[in-house]
This record gives sequence, C-alpha cells and structure tokens, in this order.
Amino acid sequence: MPTSQREAGHAAGRREALQFLCVTKNVDQPGAYAWLARAVTDGRRLLVADNVPDREIEIWDNAYRIAFLLSTLKERNRGLL
Repeated sequence: MPTSQREAGHAAGRREALQFLCVTKNVDQPGAYAWLARAVTDGRRLLVADNVPDREIEIWDNAYRIAFLLSTLKERNRGLL
C-alpha cells in the first residue's frame, strides 16, 4: 500500500498505463495525452472529494503523469526510437 501521494500517484499512473496499452489498438501521442488528461482529471476530482490538500494533489498529479508517460513511452514512440 502506498505511503505517500507520490507513491500513490506513481502506482496509479503505472496501472492506468497498463490499462491504456491493453485497451488501445493505436497507441499514438494524441491518444495517450487525451487518455492521461481524462484519468488525471478523474483522479484529482476524487482527491478533492477526500479533502486531500492541494500540495499533496499536485505531488500525486506529477507522479501519476510521469509514471504513465514513462510506462507508455516505448509504444507511443514505436518506429521513432
């Protein structure tokens, strides 16, 4: 179980990336960014509802985005690397 918002964001971002890669047939940059934006918005909404402080939400948000983008990097850049 994550002990900080950073760890929680990282774990959630990696899980979301795995789901994205399993569900999406065409893994392109715009599609990944749109998926990420929706997921982060939903996650932030839940954290606000749980009265998590803004600073902690920003930490979660950054960790989530980094984990998602790193976890999807190879597929998003297929043919470019």
